Amino acid sequence: MENILYLIVVFVGFTIPLISMLFFNKKYKVLSFESLIYSYIIFLIAFVFFSKLIHLFIDFDLNSINYLFSNDILLKLRFIFSGYSFIGGYIGILLIFPLLSKLFKIKKKELMLIYIPNILLIYSILKIGCYIKGCCYGITSLPIQLVETILNLSAFIFVLCLLFRNKNKNIILGTSFILFGVLRFIISMFRTFVSLYTLVFIELFCLFLIILGLKIISYNFKEDKGGTYE
Repeated sequence: MENILYLIVVFVGFTIPLISMLFFNKKYKVLSFESLIYSYIIFLIAFVFFSKLIHLFIDFDLNSINYLFSNDILLKLRFIFSGYSFIGGYIGILLIFPLLSKLFKIKKKELMLIYIPNILLIYSILKIGCYIKGCCYGITSLPIQLVETILNLSAFIFVLCLLFRNKNKNIILGTSFILFGVLRFIISMFRTFVSLYTLVFIELFCLFLIILGLKIISYNFKEDKGGTYE
């Protein structure tokens, strides 16, 4: 029953954000409906692949790899349905934006404006699944997964408020990067990890997101001086 609930949450976690992306897309008119669906399929493939790949890299466990080549179907399923890194998925989608940009002939930042804010929503929902499954727990008895759900959902609502107030695109995109980076950086200090290396890897990536967000927001000054949104 626990695994079924977990899979339901994962399904919801990638379905509701798609509806939100449609709303963002309608607001900014970046892609056609068909192109958005195609790009979302690529997004999911990249997210899952890199999520698994990075997890194997930062939390290397030879046993989990052996499960994949085991004759036991249950061990194969254990490999497939466990051991994923959200940070790895985030890295994956950042890497495919140049591909999506060329494929759909849309500027990278325009595509990011559709996807990046909604990562906050995806993460907030998937953390409910982590709570159900009992993974990604904290160093205290505090249900850190639900804390992450509340904080990231609040961050997403804040970004929506910026959207409704017609804030500059750079503000919305940069703020989305910063909020995820800051929240994940802080929460990671209260999480348990297999190794210190994993924690350092995650914290460095969060710092990268924060710096990237600040850089994007700084483009506002360039726009005020006649710059363009590229």
